[in-house]
Amino acid sequence: MRSGLELYRQNRLLTDDQRGVEAEFFSRVAFGLRQHQGVIGIPLARAVADARNLWAAVLDLVSDDANRLPIELRRDLASLAGTLLAEMDKPLSEVDLDTLITATTHVAEGLKAKP
Repeated sequence: MRSGLELYRQNRLLTDDQRGVEAEFFSRVAFGLRQHQGVIGIPLARAVADARNLWAAVLDLVSDDANRLPIELRRDLASLAGTLLAEMDKPLSEVDLDTLITATTHVAEGLKAKP
């Protein structure tokens, strides 16, 4: 099975609309979390693992000095990613899914907005 990051990379190559692909990826992760919210088990663990992969990738990407985003935005995204990753370090039953879903959804909406 391919990881979320591998699927992201593949989809990114198939479209010129990078922001659209990124927005779709964030939306899908948020949907997976929403879909399994309230049920502790393997499906929720997978959804949280997908979110962890996404936010770890965000942290890696915004930490790269070659990243072309403004430094303030990169710092804010790194802070958000770090906070969410720390939240996901908790036992599954203690993870604040509302916060994770909200943050992931807001980033998706921001990416969907026209610059």
